[in-house]
Amino acid sequence: KNSSMCVRKEGNPDPCLSRSIFDRHAPLRHRPHRAETEQRPRGLSKAMMKRTVLTLLCFSTYVDAFSSTPQATPQADDTAAWAASPAACSTPPFWETNWDAYDMTDAQTPLCQHSSALFEDLLTPWTNMNQEALNLQTFLSKGSSENYVKLEKDLKHDLIEGEGYLYSIGWGAPFFGTNLTFLPNFTSFLEGYKTDGLIILHKGKMVYEKYWNGQTEHTRHLIFSCGKSMAGLMGEMLIELGHLSESALITDIIPEMKRSGFVGATVRDVLDMRVALQFEEYEPERGCNFTAAILNFAQMTKDDESTGKVSMSYDLNKIPPGCQSFFWLMSKGRVNQHALRWEDLASIEGGEPGTMPPYMTGPQNLREFLPTLEPNAAKKHGVWYDWSSNYKSPVTDVLEWVLDRTLKALGSSDLGATHQEYFVKKIWSQLGQDHDATVGIDPTGVAMFSADMSATLPDMARLGQVLLNGGISITSQGTQKQVIPKPVVERLRNPPLKYKEESYQNYWDPGYISQFWNGQANPYFKDYLPKNVSESVKRLYSNPPRSEPPLFFGLQGVWGQFLSIYPEFDMVVARHATDAEYGAHHPDIYNAWQIAWMRLNSGVDG
Repeated sequence: KNSSMCVRKEGNPDPCLSRSIFDRHAPLRHRPHRAETEQRPRGLSKAMMKRTVLTLLCFSTYVDAFSSTPQATPQADDTAAWAASPAACSTPPFWETNWDAYDMTDAQTPLCQHSSALFEDLLTPWTNMNQEALNLQTFLSKGSSENYVKLEKDLKHDLIEGEGYLYSIGWGAPFFGTNLTFLPNFTSFLEGYKTDGLIILHKGKMVYEKYWNGQTEHTRHLIFSCGKSMAGLMGEMLIELGHLSESALITDIIPEMKRSGFVGATVRDVLDMRVALQFEEYEPERGCNFTAAILNFAQMTKDDESTGKVSMSYDLNKIPPGCQSFFWLMSKGRVNQHALRWEDLASIEGGEPGTMPPYMTGPQNLREFLPTLEPNAAKKHGVWYDWSSNYKSPVTDVLEWVLDRTLKALGSSDLGATHQEYFVKKIWSQLGQDHDATVGIDPTGVAMFSADMSATLPDMARLGQVLLNGGISITSQGTQKQVIPKPVVERLRNPPLKYKEESYQNYWDPGYISQFWNGQANPYFKDYLPKNVSESVKRLYSNPPRSEPPLFFGLQGVWGQFLSIYPEFDMVVARHATDAEYGAHHPDIYNAWQIAWMRLNSGVDG
């Protein structure tokens, strides 16, 4: 992380940037391959092993400087000029493609950058807590210390973790037990479900705080899709302030999307994840064949060595089932986007030498990929079908593009020129946070809140408390500030009736609005409620009419990230985790937070 490792020289704007900026696309001819008679070893080559170790030890911008891979030489003047230009990660004009190059006037960095992460798909607490060492990140300032909010502690671990615990596994009725072989107490529950950290705020005070697997109160942890809610907040705030119309067509704001599946979709459709789009959110059980997906890059590329011209066709029909999100991740710079290792990658995945070009084919960045998404003719915009049909991360990426175009058109220094700047100025720096957050950026410098934000657990809890307070932050000096407009929070807290009728066919069905989740109470718990609860709480547990607000609303991310706000409980729960089976554990998680509240209110025992 020491900037003195790199020395700036004339002609090289930033030698600290990955070498791939200058030569990643430069060799329009394949690098020489090993002789056909030479046996190419399967698995990691020595060069790859060296780069892998360096990736773990060094910041991504320095790794390539130590790589043993020979530097390729540009083959043509136009290639050399492009590779050293601010457009180095946008499709060059001498490639013939069926997609449009991204207009680099929207780019946020003077030169393109690329991640050096080689094996980010490994799911470990370490990778979740060290995104700054693995991927390109930009900081989100916590702002002035004048806004600081101290989380007052009144820890009640013994009460929450006590023996004689009330349990509920799945969506069934609860039961008591003290010697269960499966999750015998609250601590075992958290550890068994791979929790990295948990904070519970009750009545404005921290009543529970514990960390595992090396996480601390100062550790930034990847929050994955919880970042979508940050984009949702920004969109709703701009609408509330009159800067953005929810009925505006996406294609009017982003003309580049006129040949995509977003034709006819509105800002409201995008905010609420109700876009009829052909895209599969990746799940392991869907059986993506990564070998076929990677090798398809070669099939999409034709390289004319005599002219130095490259033609490519990003063809959905050539993408194996369940693998479209792999290409999305490629365009984000998040999966194996190391500059000169494509041949190594092909070897690992079962390909033969010569099957992969020495550069990434297909859309070169996120905003070249998004316009290639196609419509789902069997469905309609504006309708919630179910989670698997509606929930698609690129929809949030398009929302962020909408935010950028809106802010650019406004031209207000007070609001910021990009959604990243707006988030810092109007949200994160106003919450009284203790630490800066980070967000991943694609090769062009575009901030990606859809899945790449990292924050400390206490800072996530502070955000939850502000939402619980109706958007008001209360500083340690007692000063109150309306950070998030009250109507925005109320919409999240109590969505319009049509959203409830759409979502709540069963009590376990989640609702979704403005990139936030909301959910109902488990009616099986009604006979176990503390005696002193309010009538409004009792109604929530008694199969309430759809007009009632949900029990909770909040943020949710893959691998078990939660920020759940319970207005009727006066409670906020913030959790970081690295749980590969998070989907199966959701009902237990939601039940556990409700049971913890019961313990806090009445000391429920067996």
